[in-house]
Amino acid sequence: MRAITVVACDVANIKKLADKVSQKQLTKGQLDRLWSQTKVAINSVSMALRKVLYLDRSKFILSKNALVPLVYYAAKSNSLKKSLDRKAMMNFFLVSQLGSHYGRAGETVLRRDLSYLSEPGIKPREGLHELLDYAISEAKKDYRGLRIAAPSVSGVPSKNVMLLLMYIVMRKRDATDFGLSRPEPLPQIPDSKLQLHHIFPYDFMMKDERALRYQRDQDLSMRQYRDQVNDVANLTFLSQGKNVEIGNLSPWQYLPNEPTPEIRWAHHIPRDRELWAPDNFDGFLNERRRLLSKSMNSLLQGLR
Repeated sequence: MRAITVVACDVANIKKLADKVSQKQLTKGQLDRLWSQTKVAINSVSMALRKVLYLDRSKFILSKNALVPLVYYAAKSNSLKKSLDRKAMMNFFLVSQLGSHYGRAGETVLRRDLSYLSEPGIKPREGLHELLDYAISEAKKDYRGLRIAAPSVSGVPSKNVMLLLMYIVMRKRDATDFGLSRPEPLPQIPDSKLQLHHIFPYDFMMKDERALRYQRDQDLSMRQYRDQVNDVANLTFLSQGKNVEIGNLSPWQYLPNEPTPEIRWAHHIPRDRELWAPDNFDGFLNERRRLLSKSMNSLLQGLR
């Protein structure tokens, strides 16, 4: 609804479109043409997400509002028969997620963003680049030089932008489910079956004596310890079936047998097997943060 509203009214306020319809300012034929135009623009944005970012699902997107100005840009460009600047589109999409661009006052931010693209005399590509520059300036407040430092790849998964970036960089490496017999690629696992898997399983870390000794040696409260076990640096994406199958096995039991070295590489799991022991859990987390941040920065650099 937001998409067809911005195409029809140049603003994201759905009431504007509702008023036009109720006041019979749009005929059924005009609405049909607007919807056709909007669908083409939506498909253009969806294709860019898949082709440039390998992003084939929406469950990890923090704010879908970022898609609205991209649909508007695509609609304007398509109507002028201009090619889309897909890199700039996807750069805006990512930095708007990183900088919490739509974190507050979503309607106000959308109205401002669309003003960059709807200003008379401004070409769609120029407007997009101005909007991108603004979003980058916001993101740089949290990420100096628009680089993701390894310690930033942290925190519990709820509303954590790092999950989105983790999924993208794993998809770029053609990550699959764990297993030795034709494991399914991540995009073939349905949303309902794709789960976050604790590489150091939660139940294992709560019961294993070496793991609990690590907690005591690190002087972590139980809450701090749980947060560390649930940290995104200890998570990856697996099917529900494989997640249940692994259960509470220790990492040094299943990591040498379940994923091949190539699968472990795609999931950014450290090669050093000494880091697979609970005594070295903090070392594992730090190394995985380093591996993930390196891939994330390469992704962002490639969009400039």
